[in-house]
Amino acid sequence: ADQHREIGSQYGIQGFPTIKYWRMGDKKSGPQDYQQARTLKALQTAALAEVNSKAVITVKAVADVDKRIEASPTKTVAVLISNKNKVPPMFAVMAASPQLTTMPFLFVSQEKAKAVVDALGVTTFPTVALVSKGDDGEYSLNTYDGKVEYKGIAQFVLAKVKGAAPADAAEEAPTQEEVEEKPVSPPKKSLPVTPITLTGEYLADFCSSKAKTLYKRLPLCVIAGEDFDLNPLHAKYQNSDMLFFNSDSVDTLSTSLGMDAPLKDGDVLLMRAFKDSKVKYIVVRKGDDVDNVVQRALEGTAPWVRGESFPTL
Repeated sequence: ADQHREIGSQYGIQGFPTIKYWRMGDKKSGPQDYQQARTLKALQTAALAEVNSKAVITVKAVADVDKRIEASPTKTVAVLISNKNKVPPMFAVMAASPQLTTMPFLFVSQEKAKAVVDALGVTTFPTVALVSKGDDGEYSLNTYDGKVEYKGIAQFVLAKVKGAAPADAAEEAPTQEEVEEKPVSPPKKSLPVTPITLTGEYLADFCSSKAKTLYKRLPLCVIAGEDFDLNPLHAKYQNSDMLFFNSDSVDTLSTSLGMDAPLKDGDVLLMRAFKDSKVKYIVVRKGDDVDNVVQRALEGTAPWVRGESFPTL
């Protein structure tokens, strides 16, 4: 926490230890606060409660299996045949793994899909298998025979996704962390959810036209001196497309924007990018009604001024 204070500030962390989590499969909402007991059992219960099985297809008919095999890029599906009626959390999480999304995950209940169980010829439960279908119409099952655990099953399925024979998975398969890690470029910074200290990097990423590329939005940036309390404004407008920053270099911003009168302590700058490296701004001087100006800015009725160039710190 001491080494990464900016991250803590970004997510509004005031004390330690703090536990936050992101809901499974939800990229839109921000982090959630964990407010239950700090015990292993409580943490496990809370984590399991957040797991959903949206990525797993529950099938009850043989035709459904055939349909999923035909649609699969590898003409193969990963199937869990169980004597339970509910998808286990481990299988649900695995199905949502970024590197395994091209593999359909099917769940078959022995009780509710007996015809499917018979067609697959499965008699032992639970059974995890990679299922395909030959030209003769017969099912082919490559059954996982290792320990029932996330790492082993994930590596077994990943080997098929990557085109290797599952038998070779033990030697070449990645770790569980590699399975979960999506091979993309370094992640972009998360948009700040509370007022934070403005840096040149934050200014360029969050308040310039670059934000449109990174975040598909051009937020209204509200910038004030270090002594100005932005928390009341943030509390009122936290659900609006706005970001809040304090800065000890507001005079530098006013110079690069080409203002006739520089920003002073107690002043507030509203700024929004609109194209290329261009920005427009509104200055709310100390003592003026900031809330009223913010409302008018959001409504599009406030008088904007075009900056001479994109500001720097």
